[in-house]
Amino acid sequence: QTSAQVSQLEAMLERKDADLTAASLKHNEVLQDLQNTQLLLEQKDAEMRSAVREARDQETAKSKAMKQAKDGDNAIKSLEMQLETKSAELRTTQEAAESANTSKKQAVQSRDDLAQQVKKLKANAAAKEEDLKTTIAELKDVTENRAT
Repeated sequence: QTSAQVSQLEAMLERKDADLTAASLKHNEVLQDLQNTQLLLEQKDAEMRSAVREARDQETAKSKAMKQAKDGDNAIKSLEMQLETKSAELRTTQEAAESANTSKKQAVQSRDDLAQQVKKLKANAAAKEEDLKTTIAELKDVTENRAT
């Protein structure tokens, strides 16, 4: 029965290891998404800064000043909305990364707990085996004593 419990706990430990691997893969995927989002944010920031510089340069041309300023404002608003969207995506990705980290920590703790239970059961089984050997030796002694 103890052997069955050990086997069952070892199987549970293997499943937890698989869960941990899956959580780690998800964590890596979320981190990659976070990096990609950061790159997009940097690109959008550069685009926004470029659009602002372009709008300032165009203000010097009197005939196109009003149209270009309006276009520049619209471009800035669009980029700000994109930046806000990307910031929200970044927050969501960060929350997902934190969640994945928590899941990973829980899986590691669960695996460690199961490993500890397996260790205790093995020690218990070894102690019972020693008791059994002692009992067998005592029975042999009693049998030999009766035979003599």
